[in-house]
Amino acid sequence: MIEGLCACVDYADMLRLTLPRWSATLDRIVVITAPSDRQTPQVVAGYPNAAIHVTEAFYAHGASFNKGAAMEEGRRLLAWTDWVLLLDVDILPPLNWVGQFGASAPQPGWLYGCSRYQVDDAGRGIPADSQRMPGSRWAGYFQLFHTSDPRAQRDPLLTTTWRHAGGYDSDFERLWGDRKIHLPIRLGHLGRRGVNWCGRSERGRRQLRQLLDLRHNQPAARRHAHEHIPPPAHHPEMGPT
Repeated sequence: MIEGLCACVDYADMLRLTLPRWSATLDRIVVITAPSDRQTPQVVAGYPNAAIHVTEAFYAHGASFNKGAAMEEGRRLLAWTDWVLLLDVDILPPLNWVGQFGASAPQPGWLYGCSRYQVDDAGRGIPADSQRMPGSRWAGYFQLFHTSDPRAQRDPLLTTTWRHAGGYDSDFERLWGDRKIHLPIRLGHLGRRGVNWCGRSERGRRQLRQLLDLRHNQPAARRHAHEHIPPPAHHPEMGPT
C-alpha cells in the first residue's frame, strides 16, 4: 500500500492535470488546502481514493505559507501502515512508476527519491532531450519512505516552523543522512520552479523576495532565523510551562 500526501492551494489547474495519474497509481491520496481555495475540493471530489483536508495551518502565527505545518496536520490523517509518498501537486508521474519502484526491491530504512524534468505540455509528456532539473533528488516533490522506519517516528515528523513552503523538506531529507536511494523514475514538473514558496500570488512572490533579500544580508549563523515563526513569548508572571 502506498499513500500520498500533497498540499494544493490555488493550484487546482495543476491538480486537474496530475491527480488523474496519482489517483491511478496510489492506493490513497490526501490533499491539503486552505479555506480560501474553493476549486481544489471540487477537483478532489471526482476521485474516490482521494480525500481533502482544509486547514488554516498555512497562515497560522503570521506565516506566509507554512506548508510543513499543513502537511504534518494532513499526515495524521493517513492510515500510516505501509509506504507513504510526500509529493508536490505540480509533479506528473509516469503511469508505470509503482512498477519501477517495486523492481528496485524496496526496503524500509531508506528514503527514495527520483529526478524531475520540465514539462511544458502535460499531454506530450517529458521531451526526450529534456534536461534534469537541478536540486536534490530527494526534495519534497517526491519523498517515499516506509512508516516503520525509526526515522519516521519523530513527532512532529515534519518541521512546522518555516514561514514559507521551503525548508521543511530539506529538514526531512536530512533525517536519513546517507540512507537514500535514487530511483530511475523520470517525473515531469509543470509550471515555474521555486517562485511560490509564499503562495501562488503576487503578494506571495513579494514576500518571497523580501525573505530572500533578508537571507542574503544575514550572518551565516543566522541566515534562516527570520524565516522561522518565533516561539511564543514567555511571560514571567505565568511561571514555567
